[in-house]
Amino acid sequence: MDIPGAALLCVLAVLGAGLQRISGMGFALTVAPFAVVVAGPGGGIAVVNACSALLAAVLTVHLRQSIDLRRAAVLTCFGIVGVGAGALMARVVPGAWLEIVIGVLVIASILLVSRPRLPGARTRGGGTVGAGLASGFMSVTAGISGPPLALYAVATGWEPQRFAATVQPVFLVLGATSFATKVLVPRGALDGSVNGMLLAAVAAAALCGAALAGTLARIIRAAVARRILLLVSAVGGLLVLGRGAGDLLS
Repeated sequence: MDIPGAALLCVLAVLGAGLQRISGMGFALTVAPFAVVVAGPGGGIAVVNACSALLAAVLTVHLRQSIDLRRAAVLTCFGIVGVGAGALMARVVPGAWLEIVIGVLVIASILLVSRPRLPGARTRGGGTVGAGLASGFMSVTAGISGPPLALYAVATGWEPQRFAATVQPVFLVLGATSFATKVLVPRGALDGSVNGMLLAAVAAAALCGAALAGTLARIIRAAVARRILLLVSAVGGLLVLGRGAGDLLS
């Protein structure tokens, strides 16, 4: 295991988990790009999927009173369909091209999420379907399922506290389903590339970050936390994109 890389992932996992506890998302977007660099597109995304599911399970219990069960169920159902489509793509796309796809998805997500408001009228039922499908697709291919849901929340005027609570069971199911497609389905995308020690270390760091969220909220203001999230994610997305391009050219 790459010790410096693993240590960096653990630090980012603490930060990302704290951001997710405060705002509803942030763990996967912070950790996933660097996990791909450290462990490859198969093993890295699998680690993020598993740890995202674990963190979301803890936050689901903690925030259960604010969860909109009906909306969570609809997003989850269509998200599972998106996971299936993304899993098929991950099997047929070569590793270098998959890294490029992941890098592009991360950077595009940052550009969209960083916009303060979306143009046009508020979305209706079709927006729920699209958000769920996109969230599941991005979960299994890039490890990040939050940006489509964040865009949907902005478009529908979803109250932030309800959003932060409701997306946790969605992250839980999509993360677990995405992980299952990699380790349980025959001829999955991992080929033994998941490092158990790395998975355990990142999971422990994520739980620590969730526990320290109250302290992080007092130290880091919401606007500063958002800038940190976008900056770290952008650096990671560019690294993954550059690595994939380099593999193609070599």
